[in-house]
Amino acid sequence: GTRRILYADIRTNAAKGSFIINTGGELLGIAAEQDEQNSFDAGLSRIITIGSVKDTIDCMEAAEKQAYIGLEGFSVSDEMIMSGIPEGMCVTNVYTDSPAYTAGIKRGDIVIGLNDAPVSDTYDYAEIMRGLRPEETVSMKVGRGSADGEYHEIDFILVTGER
Repeated sequence: GTRRILYADIRTNAAKGSFIINTGGELLGIAAEQDEQNSFDAGLSRIITIGSVKDTIDCMEAAEKQAYIGLEGFSVSDEMIMSGIPEGMCVTNVYTDSPAYTAGIKRGDIVIGLNDAPVSDTYDYAEIMRGLRPEETVSMKVGRGSADGEYHEIDFILVTGER
């Protein structure tokens, strides 16, 4: 899934359950563990917004399975695009034995299309994933860098798993 993270200069404890509530009593977010690999987090609390996990919570309540491909990534930034990297979602992790792993998608690939819909960032990717069902055959277009610094488009066909 895709999560939107807020950073706040407040004291939270994810292990004990810190929640962010607005003055109207609405739940806005839940404190998350610090990301030890990200120096940006230093001294700030990470809050996962409720809106970014609502679909997952709704599926869990209804005992519905969600489609799973097995990728983690981030949106390609404007600076990266200016340097020649295609717009899309940069793959940072491919889970072993996942549909993406089996299809041959690699870390560093840029997801630029999913089921004939363009993927310009992680939110596009997540939105398309929400419409998929387990055991569905999907097409994925990625840009893969080469030794000459150029990105070449590769088409993959894979069958979604479930989570």
